[in-house]
Amino acid sequence: MAALLVLSGVAILGWWGGRTSLSLPDETTDAGPDGKASTPSSQAPTPLSPDRGSARQRALSTPLPDLATPLRDSWQGLQQRADAGDAGAACRLTAELEFCDGIRQGLDAASAMLADRDVMTAPSGDSAEAVALVNERRRALTAGSERLLEQSRQCEGVPVFSPQDRVRYWRNAALGGNVAAMRHYAVGNAFRMNDTLDNLDALRAYRGEAETLAQRAVDAGDLVTAMALASAYSPLRRGNRRYLLAQSVQPDAVRALALYLHVQQRIQADKAAPEPVRRRLASIIQTLQAELPPAALSQARAEAARYPAVAHSSTREHGMLLRVANSGATPGITREECAPTR
Repeated sequence: MAALLVLSGVAILGWWGGRTSLSLPDETTDAGPDGKASTPSSQAPTPLSPDRGSARQRALSTPLPDLATPLRDSWQGLQQRADAGDAGAACRLTAELEFCDGIRQGLDAASAMLADRDVMTAPSGDSAEAVALVNERRRALTAGSERLLEQSRQCEGVPVFSPQDRVRYWRNAALGGNVAAMRHYAVGNAFRMNDTLDNLDALRAYRGEAETLAQRAVDAGDLVTAMALASAYSPLRRGNRRYLLAQSVQPDAVRALALYLHVQQRIQADKAAPEPVRRRLASIIQTLQAELPPAALSQARAEAARYPAVAHSSTREHGMLLRVANSGATPGITREECAPTR
């Protein structure tokens, strides 16, 4: 066991060392009058335009690479397609790079745990139960490290990407009409707390377009975005943590209720929807309805009826709906959600 732990630690550190030696080329960097390069963070994002890139996105029907393809073999092609306006490729590129970044963070945490003797070693004289607990911790951490190392093969030779790159590609994918990217960007998941100062210009642009992009995703049938936008509008959420979308809209009980009713109607039509989701929605709707006069209730019901019908929702979507209803937080998207593959 000790040898295996050491081997895992060495492998983790080796992968991490090779991973950080690369950087993503910035295709948008131009030389200024003084000969110095201007970075994306110094440029104001292009304003939102109605359905920007939607026609181009429909025309780009070439399937994306299979998910099993090592990213080192596909990222350059994905970047070229993304830079040419392929919203699905922009979504997939950034989702893949975030997937790799998540593995990096997991390996980094595992490496730190493996090196922590206080955590990984039972003090002499401890009870048999305490020793067994530490041994189980070792086994679990080793197994988790090995899984991460296996997954990291997908990311070998892959560049890291800057905070500006992350936001730029998510935004381009959203503006280009990719529904999954619309949700991810509109709810604010493209931004990270640790990178706030690197993305001040991008955050200003986001604040002015988040509501519109969220509404587009709802109109395209995305129930999770509908729930997130309802939560952002809801005056019931004002005392809780205000996620970025909630900071970008004004409280509106009628719009919130309309969206909650829309989601409820779709969930009621979905026999696979779990009971906790149904109960939580019913509770939120009941509370909002009690606060509104009859005219506002009628307006909310009329607005809800105008939203598009959604044939079904997946088990993953059910879980996301419940999380948004309970906390207002929207989980990130997966690589699989960006676009069909060949």
